[in-house]
Amino acid sequence: EKNSSTVTGTAPTGTVTASGVAVAGETITIGDVTYTWRAAVDNAVANEIKIGAAATNSLDNLKDAINGTSAVGAPGTEYSQLTKRHPKVTAGAKNATTLVVASTDTNANGSLATTETMTNWAWGAATLSAGTMGGIAQGTSTTAGVAGISGDRNTSV
Repeated sequence: EKNSSTVTGTAPTGTVTASGVAVAGETITIGDVTYTWRAAVDNAVANEIKIGAAATNSLDNLKDAINGTSAVGAPGTEYSQLTKRHPKVTAGAKNATTLVVASTDTNANGSLATTETMTNWAWGAATLSAGTMGGIAQGTSTTAGVAGISGDRNTSV
């Protein structure tokens, strides 16, 4: 590798903590996307998430809905088929009672609101944490060239 660049900055993050199961009709919002908890999802409605048997199962379903994945459940079963991957965050580390959400843009600087109308769940703060502004640091050559020849071309002299 001749040149390398380093992306700097840290993503704004937030943690939601569940002390019990979700209740049908409750909502959780990240930025401008609101998810609604249901006993069974309606695939004709976007952003519905199925209530799991325990808090950890509901967190799995929320994580899959945010990321647009089927790591644990499946679209159309654990979250509604019309639900799209969240445009501004990804869901990451999860344990039995917490889920960490991070912005996909280090320049968002904590500007995404996090709210919920839930009895047994709560965000750690009203917005994602501030993170640090990102940038690209241009690196230097990491591989020495052959004496007398410059650039990437190895031509016969």
